[in-house]
Amino acid sequence: MNSFPSICAVALIFAAALSPVSLVAQEAPPIEVRGEDGLDRLLQSIFTGPNAAMRPQVRSALLQTDQAKKLTALETVLADLRKPSGAYAFVAGERARTLAGVGRDDEARAEFEHLIETYPQTLPLRMLAIDALSFGSEAVAAARLWMELAATEPQAARLLDGYTLDAVSGNLEAIGRLDTQAALFLALERIGYDPGSAARASGMNYAIFTNAAEDPEREDVARAALAKVADPSALQSIRADAQYSAFWPAIDMSPETLTERVADYVGQIGRDAATTRDGATGGVFLRQAVAYGDPQAVLARYGNELERAFAASADAGNAPLGFAFWVSPIAKAHLVNGQANKADALYRQAIRAFSGMDSTIKLNASANYAQFLLESGRLQEALETIEPAIAELDEREMALNARAQMLAVKVRALHLLGRLSDEEPALKAFETLARDLPALYAQTMMQIGRFDAAQRAIATNLRGSNYRLALGYLQPSFAAHLSPSERRDEGLKGQLRYDPVIVRLLKEKGRIETYEPVRIELEQWPDITPPSEVFAEPVNAAE
Repeated sequence: MNSFPSICAVALIFAAALSPVSLVAQEAPPIEVRGEDGLDRLLQSIFTGPNAAMRPQVRSALLQTDQAKKLTALETVLADLRKPSGAYAFVAGERARTLAGVGRDDEARAEFEHLIETYPQTLPLRMLAIDALSFGSEAVAAARLWMELAATEPQAARLLDGYTLDAVSGNLEAIGRLDTQAALFLALERIGYDPGSAARASGMNYAIFTNAAEDPEREDVARAALAKVADPSALQSIRADAQYSAFWPAIDMSPETLTERVADYVGQIGRDAATTRDGATGGVFLRQAVAYGDPQAVLARYGNELERAFAASADAGNAPLGFAFWVSPIAKAHLVNGQANKADALYRQAIRAFSGMDSTIKLNASANYAQFLLESGRLQEALETIEPAIAELDEREMALNARAQMLAVKVRALHLLGRLSDEEPALKAFETLARDLPALYAQTMMQIGRFDAAQRAIATNLRGSNYRLALGYLQPSFAAHLSPSERRDEGLKGQLRYDPVIVRLLKEKGRIETYEPVRIELEQWPDITPPSEVFAEPVNAAE
């Protein structure tokens, strides 16, 4: 799965890729190029001379939505292209990217390695490899390639966008590679990489801080990163961690200051979403606006717009992809207002609006709808909705965090249906994916009545090197607006906080930071409408 801005940025510089002149000396390509007109300009810049006649065939292959047919079409193009050439390298890279998109990550990595060795001067191949491998099981390889690119060609490294950063970061976290995640973030911070939103920038600096703060000789790095951590929840976690007690005085979380921090953070995310029209950033803004702002105002400003967009796309099933990130927060706003029927209608409308796409994007809607059905007691419907989504992600071997969350829904549904013979294998699959996700694992275990398993998971994590995952999970929410399921889960977390073993470990590792619920009034409601995108294929974890 790849985001359109990244692919455009990469592909538009293939035309000169084989030139001995360093590509970073050239003007960065326009990332805002979109749609089929942008694709035509792209192909005109790459397929020149003897290869110009191939443009229609390449265009047809790139617009193919069936991934198996796309692979075949790209292979046919490759057989007819002159090599070596920038055009050949571009199509071969697209073939490798498509392999990653269908879950053949090991083949994709091997193909990219071969292409990078064959075309060492072709920076876009390295960029395509990073972008493609970030979304699946080769996230470590993607991170290493990105760090190498940052060290040697920083301008090229800065062209890869926030969708790619979200993907590689989430998959590294899912496999417990927080060290690699922090190293990548630090490498990108050093070259002035702009992740496109305050939320991503804050997450980067939180990881850099927690990594640097462990080394007394890197205190200056830690303090510089801490000053850039804007997410109040991250600051709560830092103030809860005894290892960072020397930094506590620098973090004012008094009621007035906390409210100001939340307002500034949410407001900046909204401005970022308005500037970039990045669907993922827009979704983060909406989640924060519902949690701390006015859910009714969010529905009036954005809920109606989302419904109109879906209504206009109902027949074709091709709604703008960025709207996928709006669905869950808008549905939550309905739930906070006690309107479960409207949340249900929105999810069903979303599934129809994305139904015409051969893309994992539609799993955003179906996975979150399954979660909603589960919370509504519609267990069989939840199971019938989540199982096809799991099967598709299993086939493509991507989005490790999302797969774990989807399996959690399946485990809970089977448990509540009393299908114990089916629950056990699903539980084993879930445990395999969630072994480095203690918060998700503990929450799921408590939801199926296995408190002892949840307690053991949190206790084990608190004793380990990545203990801050459990410590952060145990902190209470200070959001003003929680959905019914969020309120229930906060109560379950409270039971863990009072467990004698957890209490003892908390005294060793830190403390519980409790704040009063925060409510803010947003000064403006930015226009965050996502653009129509042809190639974007981000996937969001079930929430």
